[in-house]
Amino acid sequence: MIRVRIRFLSSIHVTRLGELLRIELEDNGEATVRFTQGAMTYRENRQSIPAKHGEAAYEDLPDAQTYTRMMIASGHVELKNMGAVSDFVNRHGYPDLEAGHDPVVVGLDANIMPWRLPEILDFDSETGGTDGKGRRPTNGYALATGVKEELDWHFKQHNTRELTAAFGPEFNRLDNQPAGANRQGLLGLYEYRRLRTDRMVDIVGSGTGDGAIIDAYCRFNRESQKQAILFTNDHEFVERSLDAGVPAQVIKYPVDVPRSATGSWTQAQSYCTILLYSSGQSLSPR
Repeated sequence: MIRVRIRFLSSIHVTRLGELLRIELEDNGEATVRFTQGAMTYRENRQSIPAKHGEAAYEDLPDAQTYTRMMIASGHVELKNMGAVSDFVNRHGYPDLEAGHDPVVVGLDANIMPWRLPEILDFDSETGGTDGKGRRPTNGYALATGVKEELDWHFKQHNTRELTAAFGPEFNRLDNQPAGANRQGLLGLYEYRRLRTDRMVDIVGSGTGDGAIIDAYCRFNRESQKQAILFTNDHEFVERSLDAGVPAQVIKYPVDVPRSATGSWTQAQSYCTILLYSSGQSLSPR
């Protein structure tokens, strides 16, 4: 068995936030991730940063919600409403194209784009599990240009002085790089581009904001002979979408995380990659 521990770099950072997790790699390809800090503990430790190291250092660290969502993106933690999401997909997905049903395509809101949920939740058009007739849950994606614009944040981190003072000289390399929550936007853009490259994708022209995006999907469903179904973390977005006649499902994240979760080596690698990037590559395995 190989054991890996993840800590933040520099003695100051370790003192403030401590060990985040331990990974135990088994010979059979399994990997157990033990979360030393749950989301609540992590939030408390992060909240101790501003008083001593300033707001810039605090803002550069992922918040507790992001900390949890990273675990969902790697498949280690389930959604709070997993059953409701599965019911929604079963109700609207698995179209019988041979019988003349419209293809079903997935639309993703900006607040869930970074986390690769269609694959994790098994409704991706290429990897999603098939039903008894061999049909995938969905047939592709319909991506709104307004969502891409919302993800396309332009803020760069130029002032690294406070970060270097708080966390060590390693943070000098963050100069002119996306900072804090903006890294989620860049992860979302990577996912948007990956889907355009690797999946069947319709581009839905829209403005930004819920109203413009929902109107665009309503028009798409009316004119394209396809059925877009939408996923978001925003309850109001779902209500407005349903009012417009566009099927939509809210994604609910758990408040906290389990003490441990077992998956594959690949899942553990995926989690570490997301964690490293979302933290500005400020973590180090030991």
